[in-house]
Amino acid sequence: MATPREVKRKVDAMWNDPVERERVLAELQRCGQETHERETERVHLAILKLCDARADRVIDLVAAATRDYGAVLMWAEYPGEGQAFGHSVLTY
Repeated sequence: MATPREVKRKVDAMWNDPVERERVLAELQRCGQETHERETERVHLAILKLCDARADRVIDLVAAATRDYGAVLMWAEYPGEGQAFGHSVLTY
């Protein structure tokens, strides 16, 4: 099970600029606020895996996760499956 500490460590490793790190962490906090949004830290790590260390991609991926967090998990953890069903991170 992923932890908030793991998410923070990953963000710290991906961004050198402290302002950018705080911006990314704040954006990630938008995801997982609703009761139906589960496995928040797992989704956050998936977003970080998919974002290519680009804060603008974090924003897009958080938006996608708030619509369908399962899709974000699928893209990160089973990329071939998403393509087989015609879903990709680029279409969201």
